[in-house]
Amino acid sequence: MLAAAFARAASDESAIVRRLGDPSDQVRREAARLVLLGGSEMAGLVPALLARLPAEPSSDVRDMIIRALGAAGRGQPEVPPVLASVL
Repeated sequence: MLAAAFARAASDESAIVRRLGDPSDQVRREAARLVLLGGSEMAGLVPALLARLPAEPSSDVRDMIIRALGAAGRGQPEVPPVLASVL
């Protein structure tokens, strides 16, 4: 059920942004995973990921956000300094 909801939301960036702020670690992790899987086609979500990363309490979700930034943020100058600060 959760996977189907995420599959429908994959093309809706605003839904992914909402899920990045969800109270559930699992929902936030899956939202970041969608960005990871979408790669550069999800580049519009980089600002939301950058905003979420410092506030994220779950290490599993932080890890997925970092991976998503690596995939979606390729070539975006604001991404490497953030990744360098957390790695």
